[in-house]
Amino acid sequence: MNRLGHRRRLKGSAAVELVAVIPFALVLTAAIMDLRAFAAHRSDIAREIYTVAEIVAGAGLWAAASADAGLRKTMAAASTRLQQNTSGWMRVVVVARPRDDPGDPTATPPVLATPARNSDGNLCNPAANPPFCEPEVLAEVDFDAATAGIQRAEWGGAASDGNRCATTDSGMPVEGATFGRDAVVLPNEAADPDGSGPTPPPAATDWVSRTLNSDEWWAVVEVCTHFGGGTSTPGLFEGAMSGLTTSVLRTFDVTGSGAWLQRVAWGSHESLDDCTWCGAIGAGSS
Repeated sequence: MNRLGHRRRLKGSAAVELVAVIPFALVLTAAIMDLRAFAAHRSDIAREIYTVAEIVAGAGLWAAASADAGLRKTMAAASTRLQQNTSGWMRVVVVARPRDDPGDPTATPPVLATPARNSDGNLCNPAANPPFCEPEVLAEVDFDAATAGIQRAEWGGAASDGNRCATTDSGMPVEGATFGRDAVVLPNEAADPDGSGPTPPPAATDWVSRTLNSDEWWAVVEVCTHFGGGTSTPGLFEGAMSGLTTSVLRTFDVTGSGAWLQRVAWGSHESLDDCTWCGAIGAGSS
């Protein structure tokens, strides 16, 4: 009888343990599914923003009117693809060396400085080897063709809807302004080049974005995304396991990881002087 009772107690204990483990196994399975979805979405983000950057950089010879409309449609298409699983925003700008010769401010591209100066007040020095000029946002694609200042294609609701990108600022200046002395254009251009640690990071005078030729321009795309945020579709984990406690959800759910800011640049093969719209796609253009 004692042996039988002991076996029954063991069997009962195993059943209780199995019941306790099942929810954890379900949570872990759902978390793996959500991580896979998040990884796939990061690939989608990279694909979309590189596509936008390449299209903009390849549109140098487009007429101003068609470029204005076409580039807005490119932004709209990319944001539509991203809005199913995220909330966020996108900016698309033209970056070039500041205009460093006297000239007509109504020219295309316009000559905005006579001569150009860096943020410390020193003259932009294109004659240096390598040259050192803080790059300028020469133009920005105005997504809605109505507002002034920073332009953003936005999706996924407001901050009150849980869109964390709504309160995340852009790292790029407004149209007509230059990047500050320590403000990067390319991701990681200020980082240790070999990643080994002891090697000091490159000085700003050696950054690729500070050595642009006078006829060179880049299409730069900056995007903020909040996976599962705002009014977008919640993550797989959050949707499948909505009955679990909030603390457990937050432990495993990658959709609550917050806003993710990413930027890419694509150099144009066309000369800046041949780009008929690079200085003419600002706010209020039609």
